[in-house]
Amino acid sequence: MKPKSAKYLARAQAFCEAVDLAVAIRSAPPYKDPAIANLRGLAELENIFFTSWNEGSGEDVERFWQLVAERGLPFERKDIVRDALNRGTHQQRDGVSDDH
Repeated sequence: MKPKSAKYLARAQAFCEAVDLAVAIRSAPPYKDPAIANLRGLAELENIFFTSWNEGSGEDVERFWQLVAERGLPFERKDIVRDALNRGTHQQRDGVSDDH
């Protein structure tokens, strides 16, 4: 993998700092239950980030998940549509179930 550019590294660092700021703000009063300063909030941010990687296809998506696994990161690719159907959370439109 080629080294990241200084511009990329600066932007990634800035993003991390923005997340830290958001957590700090929501952790201080008057917020009684900080929206993102807990595991549930972090999970929501992860879901937002991983959506395109879970729903996407192609060599770059496959390579991403390969690298995630190789590095032992605690994330797994999810088939969101299949999971929703397995839970029975499909929508009905005009009185007709989506599974027909």
